[in-house]
Amino acid sequence: MHAQSGTIGEAAYDLWLNNWNDEVMIMHDLVNIYCPDQQATASFGGAHGVPVQQWKLCKNGSELIWELGGSGEQAGSVDILSMLTWLASHGYLAARSSLTAIDYGFEVCSTGGKPETFAVSSYSVST
Repeated sequence: MHAQSGTIGEAAYDLWLNNWNDEVMIMHDLVNIYCPDQQATASFGGAHGVPVQQWKLCKNGSELIWELGGSGEQAGSVDILSMLTWLASHGYLAARSSLTAIDYGFEVCSTGGKPETFAVSSYSVST
């Protein structure tokens, strides 16, 4: 995010499942964003070059949100399938959920009145 003072927002994957009925966000770079209703913690990674990291599962209405613990990261890899599998095996998503759409970007609530530039240098999804 390359945040400045006054920045409020996050960089995240936004996943829609089950014909737009279920939303899961995976926030890895957060600035002044706080978990509204923490549900659980879990570790993911360890395969395909993805480091093992601790994530918090939060809920905001019907939206499920994975937030990376610590100060977040501006670059790296995420094991999305493991996160979705965990949600299904713990009853947060239907076991036979299907992916409708996946995107990536920024949700910016404030820049503190200062101009800021948010950019993505590369993005890929692989199976």
